[in-house]
Amino acid sequence: MTEVNVINDLRSIVGSAGDLVYVKYHSQPWDTGGGMFMWRTGAENSLFINLSSYYGIDNNGTLIKVAGNNTGRWVRQYDDYISLAHFGGCKDMYATVALQAAIDFAAANVSTSNAPTRGSAIFIPGGTYVINEVTLKYGVQLIGNSIDQPIINATLPGEPGYSFGTGYLFNMAADVIQIEISNLNILGRNTSDKGCFYFNAQPGSPAPSDDGGIWHSSFKNIKISGFKGHSIYSKGGTTGDLPNQSLVFELINIEMSPLAPMTSSALKITGQNGQILFLDSGFNGFQDTATNPPTYHKGHVVSISRDPSVTAAFPATISFLTSTFQSGDYGVYMDYVENITFDNCWFERLGVAVSIDGTTNECRSINVLNSRFANAAGYGSAPASSGNLINNGVCVNITNARATVANNYVTVTNPNDSRILNDSFIIAQGLGGAINPGVEVFGNTFADPRLNKTSGISQVVTTISGGAVNCGYNKFLYVNTTTPVPVITNINSGLVETETLYIRANGGDLKFNTGGNIYLTGRGGVNPVLVLQNGEVAGFTKIGSNLYQLTSLVKYTTP
Repeated sequence: MTEVNVINDLRSIVGSAGDLVYVKYHSQPWDTGGGMFMWRTGAENSLFINLSSYYGIDNNGTLIKVAGNNTGRWVRQYDDYISLAHFGGCKDMYATVALQAAIDFAAANVSTSNAPTRGSAIFIPGGTYVINEVTLKYGVQLIGNSIDQPIINATLPGEPGYSFGTGYLFNMAADVIQIEISNLNILGRNTSDKGCFYFNAQPGSPAPSDDGGIWHSSFKNIKISGFKGHSIYSKGGTTGDLPNQSLVFELINIEMSPLAPMTSSALKITGQNGQILFLDSGFNGFQDTATNPPTYHKGHVVSISRDPSVTAAFPATISFLTSTFQSGDYGVYMDYVENITFDNCWFERLGVAVSIDGTTNECRSINVLNSRFANAAGYGSAPASSGNLINNGVCVNITNARATVANNYVTVTNPNDSRILNDSFIIAQGLGGAINPGVEVFGNTFADPRLNKTSGISQVVTTISGGAVNCGYNKFLYVNTTTPVPVITNINSGLVETETLYIRANGGDLKFNTGGNIYLTGRGGVNPVLVLQNGEVAGFTKIGSNLYQLTSLVKYTTP
């Protein structure tokens, strides 16, 4: 068996079918990129001598072409994983070209019918690498040693191979992409404007009719820190079938750069995104201790919204379980979204922990459950810079949204700190004087009663039009009374059968008549009437598809 020093030596050796050559290393004695190569010919598979095929090229790692010869290729023999070292990625720290070559080879093995080589998983050995930009492709896995190794650094201006390009280390090819990435420690190095992952859903060929986006993919055991751009940006499409969907992110820990601008986020999601799970993950803005008190990120640590250019392209069915949101003016900001759930999560050192903004379009089915809020409204009693949102903070801020806030716990470092008196647990409001669609609140507990301040959960109705009171999904209404006395014959509500709505007369008398969808049980007469005086409350239970029966009554009594 022949032995040579480096891969380049193979380019001058023409073999016969089945010949083996051992290469000691890829390019340098320390690069661990050597291995066994076999001469394989077109008699086995015509792709080896088809110059229009991927397998007809020399990729400087697994397929080596002899200069001036097209009868065969030297093909690396390997088991299990493709290694970054196979492509010279360990010969020095600048590994962009080698990593892209490994990805291209793995993708060819997945996408080529009757591929002559196998393998789609790329192992990145422990060490430190500098990457500018690479494009992820269908079927490829990237696997490191652990969450601490390997270390992948973003290229900085002035370093070999640097270009701004798309502005992200990891991009994705057009078309539907399925990938797996695990065990990486990725550093933005604080001085680069780049972001880390950019999942930009784009149609394949022929455009624009084909599907596109990242589908059925997973990310696990990944640290991302020191990026001034978005750490993860999932940009779903705006037209056609271009979602980023069916994704699992597990044990992802993100720390933004202290130099990140307000417009950057640890996680940004726009456009068509759905069926996404974030599990045991951390989303952290930054805590800059160069100032006293510390300065925190002034923007959104996590931002989830519609695509600003297309109203109908919005995220839905996204869940965060046992995840953490910290160190910023806004922990999570949501705009034009549906079915977003936070369960058993931790919110800390925040101005507004959760902001649900339905100004553009009503947000629906937002669930904040079983979570802990620690110094998460106006930074609580924790010190923060005067430039941060330290006044009138709120744990859950709701505008024109249907939300459930249940079984959460709220605490601060020092309950006697006067700074907490201007903060709230929940603030809910509608648009332009309309009532908020409805907030379901129950089971929440507080380290101190002063932390439970809310407003807008009990909605105020100022207008009775055509005898109908519009309640949305709210379960307690104050109905402002006027002269003449308002008369209610119909209740319009989003509640389901067996749920009860309570209406309180506010400021004067309020009258209910039958003849619409209201049953006034036990009021007597052919056309029973109920009159509530100021402060009295009537409960109506929904008993059918659109029928409400009086089931409780709180009236003044005469001693």
